[in-house]
Amino acid sequence: KFLMFVSYNNIILENYGKGGVIMMKRKGILITLLFLIMTLFVDTKFVFADDSKYKLEVNYGIDGSYKIGKYIPFEIKVTSEEDFIGEVGVKVKSNNGGMYESYNKELSVEAGKSSTILIPVTLKEGVGSSEIDLIDSKGKILVTKKVSLNNGRVNEYTVSVGVLSEDKSSLGYLSSVIKNNSSGYVSTVKTLPIDLNYLQDIGLLIDGLDAIVINNYNLANLNETNYKALNNWIEKGGSLIIGSGANEGKTIKNIDSNFLAVKTSGTKEETINLLEEDLKLVNSKVTIENSKPIYFGIEDEALAYSLSRGDGEIIVTSFDLGLEPFISSEISKDVMSI
Repeated sequence: KFLMFVSYNNIILENYGKGGVIMMKRKGILITLLFLIMTLFVDTKFVFADDSKYKLEVNYGIDGSYKIGKYIPFEIKVTSEEDFIGEVGVKVKSNNGGMYESYNKELSVEAGKSSTILIPVTLKEGVGSSEIDLIDSKGKILVTKKVSLNNGRVNEYTVSVGVLSEDKSSLGYLSSVIKNNSSGYVSTVKTLPIDLNYLQDIGLLIDGLDAIVINNYNLANLNETNYKALNNWIEKGGSLIIGSGANEGKTIKNIDSNFLAVKTSGTKEETINLLEEDLKLVNSKVTIENSKPIYFGIEDEALAYSLSRGDGEIIVTSFDLGLEPFISSEISKDVMSI
């Protein structure tokens, strides 16, 4: 028997012998006749291995949220009673004659343990479910789990902001930010917690994010793969915002200079003017090559710097974005909406 396997729109036919699976949409009389001839010689029942040895747990989106037309992460946890080496595949319907697109990643699990992987998948309009396959090293499907995708979708006018911080709760005010876009629509901000696991796969896992805020986080934790993912995402239009100030030792002092050539001559606690409100903050003396200053009040006092990169930008603020008195001030939301 044959399995029609669709991966990134490439179709491969593989002989699976007895107990295989047929998945294809047949159009026209000729294809129908060929199918009828095949059924004379093969048994087309769906046969899967005993799945009692394996358990699949699936989550999709970032914190359960996703946008249509963007890559979104599928988080798949596989628990196995025996050593497993093979692949996990996520199948979703394509716009090509009812076929499936399959996104696969290799996976190994030790007996009695679990392994978790993230797979970037594109969801198209009208797709309400997906199928997760556990496939052994010989290409045999051991388990198939169907997942409903009816929850978690956010509309195109929602600004999705990923938050990478050791204290994500301090940035909770971002969810109250309101932005007016060029089309005249008022956009709300939805904050979504991320970690370094999302900074993989050349940035596809964060494709659905409009902005990422890094604040009070040790950037020494990032490796070359993480920076490559961030850079690709920025060049496609993402906005990366990095706070410094009181926690500059974690952020801009530990950032890879190949990613961002930023320097600081230290910090100073001082009263600064933000949108006509005076706040006493720890302020960094920041310089970034080829950047443009951003003013939030007095025009001779730059409190942030912007650097264009591809279709996106990197913004570094001279102060921490998650400390008092800034986070409780009335103007914090206005500052972050600019």
